[in-house]
Amino acid sequence: MLKEIARGNRFAIRCPKWALSGIVGLFAIFTFQGAGHALLPSILDFTDLEVSATADPNPPVAGGPLVYVVTVTNNGPFASNTELTTTLPGSSNAILKQVTTSKGTYTIVGNTVTCELGQLPDGGVEYATFEMRVAPSAVEPFQFQSTVEATALLVGELDPSNNTVATTIMTPLTAADMAVEVTTIPECGLVGDNLTYVVKVRNLGQADALNVTLQDFLPAGSIISAGSIESTTHGSGCTPFGTFVNCSLGTMPGGDVACVTMTIDVPMSATMELVLDTSVSTSSMEGDTTNNMVRTVVPLCEFIDMSVDVFDIYDPIVAGTTQTYQVIACNQGLDDASDVILDFVLPDGLTLVSATSTMGVCTPTLTSVSCNVGTLGGILNNRLISKATLTVEAFVSPSVTGTVIAHATVTVSDDETLLDNNSEPETTLVRAMADLEVLKTDQIDPIQPGQMQTYELKSTNYGPSDATGVRLVDLLPGGVMVVSATSNLGSCQIYPGSVECQAAVLPAGQVLIAYLGVVVDVTAIEDLENIAFTESLVRDPNHQNNVIQVTTGLVTPTPTFTNTPTNTPTETFTFTPTSTFT
Repeated sequence: MLKEIARGNRFAIRCPKWALSGIVGLFAIFTFQGAGHALLPSILDFTDLEVSATADPNPPVAGGPLVYVVTVTNNGPFASNTELTTTLPGSSNAILKQVTTSKGTYTIVGNTVTCELGQLPDGGVEYATFEMRVAPSAVEPFQFQSTVEATALLVGELDPSNNTVATTIMTPLTAADMAVEVTTIPECGLVGDNLTYVVKVRNLGQADALNVTLQDFLPAGSIISAGSIESTTHGSGCTPFGTFVNCSLGTMPGGDVACVTMTIDVPMSATMELVLDTSVSTSSMEGDTTNNMVRTVVPLCEFIDMSVDVFDIYDPIVAGTTQTYQVIACNQGLDDASDVILDFVLPDGLTLVSATSTMGVCTPTLTSVSCNVGTLGGILNNRLISKATLTVEAFVSPSVTGTVIAHATVTVSDDETLLDNNSEPETTLVRAMADLEVLKTDQIDPIQPGQMQTYELKSTNYGPSDATGVRLVDLLPGGVMVVSATSNLGSCQIYPGSVECQAAVLPAGQVLIAYLGVVVDVTAIEDLENIAFTESLVRDPNHQNNVIQVTTGLVTPTPTFTNTPTNTPTETFTFTPTSTFT
């Protein structure tokens, strides 16, 4: 029921389905000209189109596929001449392969694709699918933007706020990169004795590697020791076929490591070196296949011969975590070795946590450990009498990146026939990984037009590594003007529609805090929806806490009304139609 309406004011009534000669879903707009005068109607045909979009996968793999699907829904009555316009990212980020629409035609001009979807009934849904190939060199986030509009009978869109959607594609991942390496214990093969192969399979890329298969061709004439094949919990395990071993390792995420050990009986007929051929493969796209194969050549054992082997348990390892090294000293000769000294020096950026040895007494420092092992027996009846195993745990500083090298050395007072294997470096790749979380609060909520608002943004680095190239970005809502932007680290820049604060380094456990001062436009009529995100140049294991949306309610001041006399007006009015219907 209509109550009091001031002269000259307009109001709308939606016409029922049976009204206005069968026109459905129309609004009638009436203008009140004063007491005793007719209402002036005008009919508005409206529609409420809505556009949404999805991208899969997100983040994609550099050089891999990306499917962008746009959905157009008509929430209002009949819409005609519906047109969907999509702006694609540049070819340096992604390349268009194919466009598929649920109806109509499309045209491509530069990076813009226009789809003519035609008529959409009330509740109608249409689709446009864009099949893309991510550029192999893509290293930054990029964006799609889609806009829909339609031509109605008289007026167009009822709610234009849902006619445009922007979809951000996160930084592409590097493709899977399988690598394999093999070490042996001991370093030489003794006829009739055991020789253990330690095979490490790594995914050096960021994307998952699917259906990983490891294959080993053992030395001719060798026999796999019963029950000697062990592997980490990857896939369905290993199956031997004579001198051939096949291992199904399943899916290996980026940075994952699988370890397989197998022991063979060195054949009595062996007179030369022992050769093992190892290869790894995956059904996923690989950026580099040159490191998928390795040949391991093991010489037969000589007389007195000290050797040292170093194994890093985690490679690559994440800065800010603890690394474990195993150092094994053996006498692969026939005579006993006396006064054996085993020294181990940590790489720069690592500090000693603990060191234990199975033989002798060890003296640790912050960066090294020296063990007086004593006497190590040689080979007796084709078997090693003893070996010394040193286990070292060391903390990797959160700021360490790149390649680090540990060194192990074994010395003995006796003469040796072979000295090349008395020392060994162990190279480990250290990668940064920082879990950044963004938080944002508004000082005033709700707020009135014209008021000053202060936003506090926080980017917290939960580690374990230091984060470099940190960005804290606030995508401002419409209807506000930035007046200040400060931060406790780095600097802030103000751009149209956004503010970006940057810090060269955000150490693990530290927080980048930014304060933004904005003024709400006096003409603002809608709640302020504000989106902020944070990212860095290092890998983030959890993208779910990198984006936050804060909505600030808007309070419109209550208008003041003044009572006016109800005397009968003396002026006269002339009825003038505001529109004509045919």
